[in-house]
Amino acid sequence: MTGILPALLFLVFNLWSMNTAAHTEQVTLSIRTGKSSYAVGEAVWLEIGLHNTGTTTVKVLKYFRLPADDPNKNNLEIQLFDAAGNRLSRVSNVLTGRALYHPEIRPINPDETYSESLQLAGTFNRRSGRKAVKQALWVFGENPEITSVNKYPLMTPGTFKVKVIYHVYAKQLASLGETESSTIWMGELISDTIEISVI
Repeated sequence: MTGILPALLFLVFNLWSMNTAAHTEQVTLSIRTGKSSYAVGEAVWLEIGLHNTGTTTVKVLKYFRLPADDPNKNNLEIQLFDAAGNRLSRVSNVLTGRALYHPEIRPINPDETYSESLQLAGTFNRRSGRKAVKQALWVFGENPEITSVNKYPLMTPGTFKVKVIYHVYAKQLASLGETESSTIWMGELISDTIEISVI
């Protein structure tokens, strides 16, 4: 009897691993912008797509980002690097109690793509006393009005590289029932890196 339990656990783990691997190979992540060159302050939109390369429907979580570093909620990370390879980012912020999170599920049929466009950069108003001052900022798909535009780096001329990481872990599915959560794609995908010029 003592040898049966470890063997059973090994079998369950292997089946789960095979299922996870199959699902990971079934979904690909891609990113693109409308053009390769932008003026300082011009709105830059990043289109992010999950494509189902398999033969069965896959359920994924819709992209979700808060202006907060909360791995229990955010399933998308947009990374931006300058020409020297330095990563640009918002000033770190943890606002875990600010929004309740219930994951939204999106089915993707075979050979279909779920895509959304998030704003990577643009011009936003910053309060300075009683005046509103316009500033060109990198915002990483977040809404700077929820926190403060002062937390985001200035958009300046140069060459920049962008990549996206999409990840779904069990802790992000905690509010779903066990039956429902077991049908959702889990894993991590990293997009190719694209280059943007700002003039």
